[in-house]
Amino acid sequence: MKYPLMKSVFARIVFLFYFLLKINNLFSQETNPASFVDRLIPINTHEFIIKLKKESNLTIDNFSYNYRSLMGLSQKDNMKLLREETDKSGGKHYRFQQYYDQVKIDGCEIILHEKNEFIQSLNGSWIKNLNVNTTPTLTEDVARQFALDAVKAQQYRWQVPQEEQLLKKIKNDSNATYFPEGKLLLVAFPFNINPDNFKLAYKFNIYSQIPFDGITIYIDATSGKEISRNTFINYGCTSYCKPLTNNNCATNTRYNGHRSFDIQQQDCYVDDGTVDKDGNSNNNCIYDHTIFNLTDGIRNIETRDEPSKNIISSQAENEDCNIDDDIAISAHWGAEMANDYYESVHNRNGYDNIGSKLTIYVHNSFLPDNAYWYTPSSLYFGDGDGVNNNPWVSLDMVGHELTHGVIGYSVDAPNGFEYSGESGALGESFADIFGAVIEFYINGSNGNWIIGEDITINGIGIRNMSVPNGSGDGAQPDTYEGDNWYTGTNASEFSHTNSGVGNFWFYLLSEGGEGTNDNIDNYCVEGLGIDKAAGIAYTTLTNYLTKNSGYYSARSASILATQWLYGANSNEEVQVTNAWYAVGVGQEFNNPILLQNRTLTQDEYVKNKNDITASNNFNILSGVSCTFQSETKIYLESGFHAHNGSNFHAFIAPVVCQSHKNRKSKSVAVVNNFTDNNPSSNNLISNAKIKIPDYISDIYPNPFTDHTHYDYSLPSKSTVTLTLHNLFGQEQINLINNKLQNAGEHTFTLEATHLPDGIYFCSFEARSENGETIREVKKLVKMK
Repeated sequence: MKYPLMKSVFARIVFLFYFLLKINNLFSQETNPASFVDRLIPINTHEFIIKLKKESNLTIDNFSYNYRSLMGLSQKDNMKLLREETDKSGGKHYRFQQYYDQVKIDGCEIILHEKNEFIQSLNGSWIKNLNVNTTPTLTEDVARQFALDAVKAQQYRWQVPQEEQLLKKIKNDSNATYFPEGKLLLVAFPFNINPDNFKLAYKFNIYSQIPFDGITIYIDATSGKEISRNTFINYGCTSYCKPLTNNNCATNTRYNGHRSFDIQQQDCYVDDGTVDKDGNSNNNCIYDHTIFNLTDGIRNIETRDEPSKNIISSQAENEDCNIDDDIAISAHWGAEMANDYYESVHNRNGYDNIGSKLTIYVHNSFLPDNAYWYTPSSLYFGDGDGVNNNPWVSLDMVGHELTHGVIGYSVDAPNGFEYSGESGALGESFADIFGAVIEFYINGSNGNWIIGEDITINGIGIRNMSVPNGSGDGAQPDTYEGDNWYTGTNASEFSHTNSGVGNFWFYLLSEGGEGTNDNIDNYCVEGLGIDKAAGIAYTTLTNYLTKNSGYYSARSASILATQWLYGANSNEEVQVTNAWYAVGVGQEFNNPILLQNRTLTQDEYVKNKNDITASNNFNILSGVSCTFQSETKIYLESGFHAHNGSNFHAFIAPVVCQSHKNRKSKSVAVVNNFTDNNPSSNNLISNAKIKIPDYISDIYPNPFTDHTHYDYSLPSKSTVTLTLHNLFGQEQINLINNKLQNAGEHTFTLEATHLPDGIYFCSFEARSENGETIREVKKLVKMK
């Protein structure tokens, strides 16, 4: 296990001390400023989370007027509001960008989270004590030439009249152009909050035609040297027609059978019956020719043929809406479905949340064996090479690429995550996550966790979220910096390979699972279901992450998002935390749980290895079942209410995975069907009625020297197998070989004086006579 945060502990302590001093300027009514900070959580050298106590009463107006004092900023520093979003719960999220001397500081954003008119928490990055000259030595024109000299494309997109004309039409803006505009920024690569590392630079988005690419490049505004670059490609006329009308159409897609989707119908001029497929004519005509365009006026989507740039449409007069291009139909329908998912589930209006036009290009000739999002508003899909890959228009791939647009306009519009290092891997992971979610949303139980299985001719797919090590495009890691973790310098390969960690986190959060990761940590995650997991992931992505966020940032942000959605110490927070632990990011959940100021309206099961305390206005309503399970103590304090007709249980027992939840408990207290109850303070549950569930196992001592005992209890007569494996999975000893044993408690003693010291795994299986099977693997450590 690696701990990359340790080296900056001193800096965090200094920052915390400084913050606590400065926060008093904002809240003069209290003498102890520390009382306003519930918790400060440093994530890495440049990101943090601050949770405020309820009594801090910080409002957005307080912050706007006093942020310099709070954050230790000078008069040259400004925080400008980028956007304000209201989520489905009614909470608000304010994203601020830091400027110094009116120049944007790249990567310095903070996000404030407000409920009931008060700020609950804030997260992000800021920098203080800057002393940088913000007057550039080079003009924008000179810097642009340095950028073009560095890119060295044969042809640029603004040099192609057809591309420029189409952009103006798509944007409905006669001034729209691909010609690169320079933006003056303060940047640091790699990003950190050391003020000495920041330089004044021009940022250009360069669109090249030959080779086809999109590059963001940063040029030193003093020397003209290239500082950094990354790609922002994440891998017809109707003038003479009547206004478009939306029609519903049903026809065949490439991979998803017969589907309904929206297109637009036009009546166009003709004179002698001749008209091009876009309905254009320069002669005096009458309206007598009907065509169907692959455009959606409701969702603002249009689908074009990339080589010709024409809108896909019916080739001749049609009385129905059939369009003979199942590749284009698949891309168009997939984008509509992805758009519908985001609107229906997350109340999002298109990729940018303001309903801007999305242009889809199919039959892509630039990169025919690929698919990608092309900033700021386009999707490109190739037809595949016909040898390894089919056309790249599967539902999950369309959802993946459209999600890159969602990411772009959520994190750092319009580019999204910095496409290098862990932030790039996060971007690819979130795109995979919602590509899969959209597939499940549309196909239900026919969805799966493989990305691109329809695309690959062999059906293996490109990536497997449930088994990243077995991904079709090359093995991915399922553990942070574990096996298959890519450490090279290719940004695209780093992003597409190491996205496996985020993918597996989301799979476990949705489906659950237990096992041992590459750090030899045993993990247990009880799945929340894909809908709830997707809600957490979406809130994390849109309201808590910034362009330079990495995996530890995502862990902290997702925990904060889960607390926002479900409250602190909820089962959802436990599973989110444990899913990150499973993939090697942070520790498992082991905090005492305090439950207060909550009213349960649906059943809930709260389990924790540490203490559980319920107090201060914690209510279980009539008809609701609630269970507490702890390995240590459960306190029911003043303010806990289990109302008449509720069903409350509490017991002390080992906390195990849901698949093995029926195990022998040390001591159990069961309280059923409370009448309105308000226990006195510190009512401790430690011993009451004893319950012996069906199955438990234990190994002791562990670690061991010469022998150890394996205890297990069988719920029914079963055939038992017990084997010992080494660290590499090789069987060392068959301890019990298909032995029929009666129900009850059993003990096997392993004499291990002949075994070398090291780590072993004990694999247990019990098959009952009625076909039920119990399996588990436990880690053993033999020491001298």
